[in-house]
Amino acid sequence: MANRPDLKKSFSTEDTLSRFQSTKKIMESSDHTIIFLDPKKILPFSHRTTILHPEKIDEMRQSVVQKGIIQPAIVRCHPEKKGYYEMIAGYHRQALAIELGLELPCMIEDLSDDEAIIISADSNLQGGFDRMLPSEIARTLKAKYEAEKRQGKRTDLHPSKEGPETSGPEDQKLKWDLRGKQARKYVRIAELSESLLDLLDQGFLGINAAYLVSFLSSEEQDCLTRILTSGTEYQKLNEPKAQILKDLSEQKALSESRMKSIIMEKKQPARNLSLPYSKIERYISGKSKKEAMEYILKALDFYEFNQTYN
Repeated sequence: MANRPDLKKSFSTEDTLSRFQSTKKIMESSDHTIIFLDPKKILPFSHRTTILHPEKIDEMRQSVVQKGIIQPAIVRCHPEKKGYYEMIAGYHRQALAIELGLELPCMIEDLSDDEAIIISADSNLQGGFDRMLPSEIARTLKAKYEAEKRQGKRTDLHPSKEGPETSGPEDQKLKWDLRGKQARKYVRIAELSESLLDLLDQGFLGINAAYLVSFLSSEEQDCLTRILTSGTEYQKLNEPKAQILKDLSEQKALSESRMKSIIMEKKQPARNLSLPYSKIERYISGKSKKEAMEYILKALDFYEFNQTYN
C-alpha cells in the first residue's frame, strides 16, 4: 500500500496563499474581497442544514494536493462573538483546511439572516442531490422556501395539507432540476420528527411514505417511530400503509394498537383455484369468462344457503 503523501508539506499555508499571490494579505478578486482566515475562527451558521460527507472531503483532498483551496468560502461576521465568523457556504473546505492546517480563503459578506439562508441553501443544492441525504434536501429546501417567503419572493412551495399553492405548471422545473411538485413534497417532509427523518435516511421510509406520514401529529409520529424501531429488526413502511395511517389520522381514528396492526400486517400470498374445464363445461358453455365467474359464484351462494337453512 502506497504511503499517504504529507499534505501539510505538499501544500503549506504559505504555498496556498501564494497561489492567490498574497501572504496573509487581503487581495482583490473582481467584485469581492478575499481574505485568508483561521478556519477555527469560523463557527457554524445558526441556520445550518449542511451535513459533512466524508467521501466529498476525500475527493476534495486530492484537488487540494494538486491546486490548493481555490474556491473561497462565504462567511459573515459573527453577530455575537467579536473576531469570529459564521460559515455560510464552504463547510467541506473548512473541514479540509482544519485537517491540513491551512488558512481558508473567504469572502466576507454583509448578509441578513434570510440572505445567508438562501445563499447557504443554493450552495448545498448546486452540489447535486445525489450527494445529499433525503433529510438534508428536505431541511435545505424548507429553509430556502421560508426565507424567500419572508422576503415575499415565492409561495409556490407551500406544503399545505389541502394541497400546495402553485404559481405555474405542476411540472415546472426549479433551478436544481427538481420539479415543483417534488420540491413541495420535500418541504413537507421537513415536518417529520428527527427520529423519522433518520429512518428516512436509512431507507426504512420511502419519499412518498415519508410525505404521507408527515401529516401525522407529533404524538402519532413518536408512536410510529416506536413501532418501526421495536424488535431486533427495524420495520419498513411502504406507501399504501402510510396512506392508511394518514387517512385514519385525519379521521381521528388512529390509535397505537391500530397503527401497530397496520404496520405489522403481512401481505397474504395470492391463492388461485383451478377447476378442470371438462367438469364444468356443461354449466358454462357459451359464456364469457366474466359470465362464467358470476354463474359459479351464484351457484356457490345458492348451495351455501341451502346447506344453512335445509
